[in-house]
Amino acid sequence: VEKDAALIDRSGRRVIGEIEIEIPGPSALGQEQELEIDIIEIEKNAKHSLFVDDREVAIFTTDDRGSIDMEVHSGRDNSRD
Repeated sequence: VEKDAALIDRSGRRVIGEIEIEIPGPSALGQEQELEIDIIEIEKNAKHSLFVDDREVAIFTTDDRGSIDMEVHSGRDNSRD
């Protein structure tokens, strides 16, 4: 199942990027969920939080270009500083 949603910062501006959520089906060998985050052109070298349905799901720090490309796996410490 694939769903799309707009990425919006706190000021209401659209953010360029993509978020993908992988949830294994009942017949999958592993039951680990995965969240892929690929965002560009936001505040450089800054700590950010990603919220889905008002729940914080990831914390990350952008690089010197204001980009982040990472994967978050369920059941792991996924914070990135």
